[in-house]
Amino acid sequence: MSDLELLRAIAAHMDETGVPPTYRELAQRCGIRHVSVAFYGVGRLIDRGWVRMAWFARSRAIRITDAGRMALKSATPAEVTA
Repeated sequence: MSDLELLRAIAAHMDETGVPPTYRELAQRCGIRHVSVAFYGVGRLIDRGWVRMAWFARSRAIRITDAGRMALKSATPAEVTA
């Protein structure tokens, strides 16, 4: 799963439910068998500056940054599948 696909899954969950996904929900949405893989993927998104973790929350702490929103808007269909 690419970083952009993971970011899109986070954004889709937030659009549908109004809240950020937990790692377990993110793993289920992406078809990932282990929550630790979702955790690792979110870490990659943090490194890219596309998401941040809200310091005040333990669960549902993922927040999409402005850079993440720009990545979502500028992505082409080829980039999503790559």
